[in-house]
Amino acid sequence: MPIKSIANKVVDKVIVKLDGRDWQLVVNHNVLCELETLTGVNALFGADNVFTRPSAKTLRALLFLCLREQGAEYTLEEVGALITAKTLPLITKGILLAWVASMPKKEDVESEIKKLKAAV
Repeated sequence: MPIKSIANKVVDKVIVKLDGRDWQLVVNHNVLCELETLTGVNALFGADNVFTRPSAKTLRALLFLCLREQGAEYTLEEVGALITAKTLPLITKGILLAWVASMPKKEDVESEIKKLKAAV
């Protein structure tokens, strides 16, 4: 089981029920890097298309990586088998909400900007 990242501790969790189990989906930087390795897509600067209109391969890779972050031992193909016409809307929504949850809150960003300006 992978070591839980700090993101798993501080980011709001999105729960998705798959294969008879509740899974907490978290999108962290490692997930984005691995997504780029698996798919070749730029997960930072193409994030709008990656998360709001993912291809079938991208969605499968994202779900695989998010589940793996939580200790799942599914193969990429096994994760693909979890994605059906019935589960597709749930998974797509879960991945999108996990991405949104990983973003900093506006007030946190503004606070950091103020600190940076004060330091200069």
